[in-house]
Amino acid sequence: MKKYLISTLPVLFVFLFASTLFAQTVTDDPQEQAALEALLKDAELSWDDIDFTENIMTNGEKNGHTLVYIKNNKSDSWTINRMARNNIYLNDKGKIIAIKLYDIKIPNLSRINQLKSLIFFSCNSCYIDKFDHVQDLPELEELQIPYTGIEEIGQLKNLPKLKFLDLSRNGIKKIQNLNNIPSLKELIMKGVGINKLEGLENLPNLEVLNITDSGEGEQCIRKLEGLNNLKKLKVLELYFQGIEKLEGLENLTQLEEIHLAESKIKKIEGLDNLRQLKILGLTRNRITKIENMDNLTQLETLYLDGNPIKKIENLDALTRLERLYLYSTDISKIEGLDNLKSLKYLDLSFTHITKIEGLENLKKLRDLNLGHTKIRQLEGLDSLTQLYRLHINDTPIESFDNYERLINLSSVLPFNTPNLDEKEIIKIDKFTKQNRMRRIHEKQKH
Repeated sequence: MKKYLISTLPVLFVFLFASTLFAQTVTDDPQEQAALEALLKDAELSWDDIDFTENIMTNGEKNGHTLVYIKNNKSDSWTINRMARNNIYLNDKGKIIAIKLYDIKIPNLSRINQLKSLIFFSCNSCYIDKFDHVQDLPELEELQIPYTGIEEIGQLKNLPKLKFLDLSRNGIKKIQNLNNIPSLKELIMKGVGINKLEGLENLPNLEVLNITDSGEGEQCIRKLEGLNNLKKLKVLELYFQGIEKLEGLENLTQLEEIHLAESKIKKIEGLDNLRQLKILGLTRNRITKIENMDNLTQLETLYLDGNPIKKIENLDALTRLERLYLYSTDISKIEGLDNLKSLKYLDLSFTHITKIEGLENLKKLRDLNLGHTKIRQLEGLDSLTQLYRLHINDTPIESFDNYERLINLSSVLPFNTPNLDEKEIIKIDKFTKQNRMRRIHEKQKH
């Protein structure tokens, strides 16, 4: 008998431990309760490892849900992405509506398929052993599974409200199985090894596509293709790719932002139909000339920094442009800016400029960066009465005169200017300090 008791003790212990581990009732729905118990068991989590928040209401907003937590007649609200890690949220009817997990193991993602009221599921930096299918979740709007080690996109079916899908930093090599989620608005796939834009044809409501940093060599995307059906697309982000030509964008007339930094584009072209474009990012490509931008009349921000551009030209149509980045280019003269009357920020640092000129019409300019250039005289700024910040660091500038009219100038960065007398620097500092104090007093009066 004694021998029998000793042999059964380990089994009895495991049984009692398991019973204690999964004894807590979270929801009155037996299907959800069973699914949650299976999920936690797979993840080797105890009830003590998870926090539960009850009586949650959701207020849908443009950029996702805001959760409203009510306790003791007091309410607190936060955006759904700010939820605590390893937390499960239930609504006022006792249904599980949101789960956020971190750094755990999930053998099978399909465990969540029984949580029919689920709105938000996030599993960041987890290890997902199997991603066969996520389906039949009528309320699911956001699915975030970055840094999970998955190598293929599993089946996604019967998710009529899914709007946001994050598959970043996984071993995915191909875009697939997205044909059955036409409601999708944002697809985020940063740091995956995709080398071709495909499998996007049945996403008619997609507004944001972010596939950045695919890798090097054969892993990166080299051609803009497969985007014709994305007629509602507003934001296209393809940083750190090997794209060689601006093409295949003719049908994307709703585009507001294009980000194609760190690629191999040689010419600005193929943008004539993009009349709603507000931001164009072409940083560090191989562009040698500013051209073909006459139809981009809504453009507000233009990034051309890091390109071998020699001349500022063909910008006359960009009357709404507010921010222009031309640093680290081969420009040697300030010109071609007369029509940019809405410009507020201009960066010409790390260029070959020797003289300040051609800025007379930029009445709204507030921030001017001329650091790391070859200017020696501070001139040509008289008309810039709105100028707030001026960067002249690391230049051979010799004098700082005729700045009294710059009544809003509140910050000058003269660091590492060996030719500028120390007395001049003190004088500039005093002038900008007076301007700052005056602005503070004016704001206090109003």
